[in-house]
Amino acid sequence: YREAFDSYRMAMRLNPHYPAWYVWKLGTAYYDARQYENAVLPLKEAIERNPKFKRARLALAATYAQLDRIEDAEQQVDELLADHPDASLQQESRWKTEDVEWLEHWLEGLRKAGLPE
Repeated sequence: YREAFDSYRMAMRLNPHYPAWYVWKLGTAYYDARQYENAVLPLKEAIERNPKFKRARLALAATYAQLDRIEDAEQQVDELLADHPDASLQQESRWKTEDVEWLEHWLEGLRKAGLPE
């Protein structure tokens, strides 16, 4: 994860007008590393840059849930569903990955956040 953190930070330094997905990727790297507190600010920034950014909103909801900030997580899910009413755990479980542990961790956060089945 250290390499991922450094790479995303370097990309942001090299491109001061970086797109929202740069900070989303940094936030999700922190989520994957289970460094939830560090994930919050980059994910919030991604949403500030693009309020309808589905992936960032999902990641922030899962992050808040893993921090046991359930009300914040549920608020993110509500805002997500307002823009993306089709979002669901079933949809997220379709990720094509051989990393079952990663997928389970992702779904656990979303389930705790209250994303509908």
